[in-house]
Amino acid sequence: MLYAVCLRLLTYRKPPPILLPAYQAVERQLPDFDCSPEGRLDMNAATLEQLVTLPGIGEKTAEGILALREHMGYFRYPEDLLRVNGIGEAKLEAIRGLIYVQPVQERNRTDGTTGSSE
Repeated sequence: MLYAVCLRLLTYRKPPPILLPAYQAVERQLPDFDCSPEGRLDMNAATLEQLVTLPGIGEKTAEGILALREHMGYFRYPEDLLRVNGIGEAKLEAIRGLIYVQPVQERNRTDGTTGSSE
């Protein structure tokens, strides 16, 4: 028995490698949305269609972002996204350069509103 095992180990040959088709990199292009500073996406104004273009953000996660934004009123910091189920530190770091959070004061000036409740 031991002889058969040793013989099998000595005569074992590694199978040839499986050759896969050549990989061709595809450059990711974001759609032309009305983004602001340096072409990043404003998380306080982004739509579902815009959110799903972010890497690692699917429809369920995008819906979670919109639900949290509706619940909170607006995001103050990009780290607020960590409250969304499916977004962790790694995913936030992956999209951090593609998003920004416009402060509410600036949003009011841009919209032409004063922020008062009159």
